[in-house]
Amino acid sequence: MLGVVGVAAVVLLGAPIWGHGGSGRSPAPEVVVVQPGDTLAGIVTQAVPSTQRAQVEARLRRELGGTVLVPGERLVVP
Repeated sequence: MLGVVGVAAVVLLGAPIWGHGGSGRSPAPEVVVVQPGDTLAGIVTQAVPSTQRAQVEARLRRELGGTVLVPGERLVVP
């Protein structure tokens, strides 16, 4: 469990995961509280534009050490 808490802290306290081009400003990342039955792919699908989903999901997967989510866990999704 300590590993999950440590990873969550890295995800929550780390720099924004994804910068968007254009104006040079990144939109504020969204904090998603994991609900029972949520999947990483489902959260990314709802929160990230389709052109960026694969890259954001891969980055979150690396930061989390996999795709296992715990209900109540907070993820920062750009």
